[in-house]
Amino acid sequence: MNGERAGQATRVVALDISRVSFDEALERTYSAAATGTSGRVCFANVHMTIEAEQDPAFAAIVNDSMLVLPDGLPVALAASWLSGERQPRISGMDSFPLLLSGAAERSLKVFLLGGSDQTLNAVSQAAFIKAPGIQIVGTFSPPFREPTEAESRALDQQIIASGAQLVFVSLGCPKQERWMAAHQPHLPHQVLLGVGGAFPVYAGLQQRAPKWAQGLALEWFFRLMQEPDRLWRRYLFTNSRFVWLLLGALLRRVFGG
Repeated sequence: MNGERAGQATRVVALDISRVSFDEALERTYSAAATGTSGRVCFANVHMTIEAEQDPAFAAIVNDSMLVLPDGLPVALAASWLSGERQPRISGMDSFPLLLSGAAERSLKVFLLGGSDQTLNAVSQAAFIKAPGIQIVGTFSPPFREPTEAESRALDQQIIASGAQLVFVSLGCPKQERWMAAHQPHLPHQVLLGVGGAFPVYAGLQQRAPKWAQGLALEWFFRLMQEPDRLWRRYLFTNSRFVWLLLGALLRRVFGG
């Protein structure tokens, strides 16, 4: 099982966005980790939403999570408009440092997975300063290839042996969500959280979009300016399709059908 689905949800395109406050999301995560409840937490942005719309199998993976949180402001606004109730943004970037601090306060053990060894070391060093008392019991930098079945099971055993309760996965969408779904059956007492690019930002290796860009739902544009060759096609397609599908959903809500 993937833990108890957190309360009500609002369908945004193809994803069931959990209707929870920021504090409720954190507390549900702490509670599951403290009680040894297996679960997955996904942070859904526009990219993930369109990935799910294009791939029903991926949508099912995400929607089976304990929490599907609105990472991007457009997703949070869409959930608010469609439900008629305010839904705050709950991003992986904002949640990761808070969860590390909360884990330190609650003596919850943490495992970090994703990125290079240098990045993982930088994150660990930053956490020791920002979250005094943090227990980082293991890290793993995956190879740039598909692991064998034996390697995957060995990693599961490494995580279990470490005593980790919170496993933060930074592999990017949709790879990290698929990784969590594949490994969760072998990790019966861990909460897995897909935090995307939070590791290098937390460690100070990359810069996050300024607050004004975040508030105007332009964080994607800041990232585009940093990596235009890699991201322009993705954003051209995903952003325009998200707007189109959201308009359709809003019109159906207003006029019925």
